[in-house]
Amino acid sequence: MELVDIEMGMRFLSSQGYTLNVAEVAMLTASLAKLQADEKFGRIFFWGKIFGKTQDYYIAYGVRDNDIEFPSKQYYCATGETFTFGDLAMLTDEEREMIATYPQEAAFAGEPDQLLFPKKEDDPEEMEECPLTELHRLSYTIASMDADTSVVPATAYVLNDAHQVVPAAEFAGLSWSELKDLNSYAHFRPAKDIGKQRAMAKDDVEWKNCNFLDRLSSSLPKGCWAVRSDATVASVQLRSLVWPGYVFYAVAEKPYFGGVYIGHGIQNRDLPFLL
Repeated sequence: MELVDIEMGMRFLSSQGYTLNVAEVAMLTASLAKLQADEKFGRIFFWGKIFGKTQDYYIAYGVRDNDIEFPSKQYYCATGETFTFGDLAMLTDEEREMIATYPQEAAFAGEPDQLLFPKKEDDPEEMEECPLTELHRLSYTIASMDADTSVVPATAYVLNDAHQVVPAAEFAGLSWSELKDLNSYAHFRPAKDIGKQRAMAKDDVEWKNCNFLDRLSSSLPKGCWAVRSDATVASVQLRSLVWPGYVFYAVAEKPYFGGVYIGHGIQNRDLPFLL
């Protein structure tokens, strides 16, 4: 959800259960505006909030549009005490593999410097302490969730002549019938589908612009998205059942849309057995 849309977006998402209060919106707006100015981002987004036992994490990311194909994202994190955002480090493959062994159903403690794998004093064979902290797990969780969510209207972005993914200038919103169709939405990330990857390599720009994103209708497991419409404000909400707490909204016939996550940062791994 882009910085300029936070207040309006939270109104459209107020029925999701968890939301942000007035103080949180005010602090986030001020803190993210400062972060955008300091880091010189063209656009900055509020990603969401992950609950912790002692304090909560607020996550944001800035976008730089100078990359080939998809713009790069730089993630930042703040706690509810100061709302001062610090950058989240990129994980190495070795760190990802290590964090994957941590109990993923465990709640976040809310202590950024807490070690994930503290040294056991009664284990003489353990020579050194693993340096991974809860901030590393936070980065791992965000990346995992982004791969399964990051929803946008499928026609809201196009590839320009420089082979960059940019907002479509002509996008004016989805019709009411399109809003309720999962095929109208896509994941804003590099496609995993082989056919989509081939589309990115083609020279036919018009055909490519309709086929370079993975559609939500192909998400697995089937039925992992819940669609709820609100005719009173002509909007639709998409809720992820894989990551409970992620919700996306879009407004009919207007270029207003956005997504946010507010939850415990725990994946519903039992979903394939429940559908």
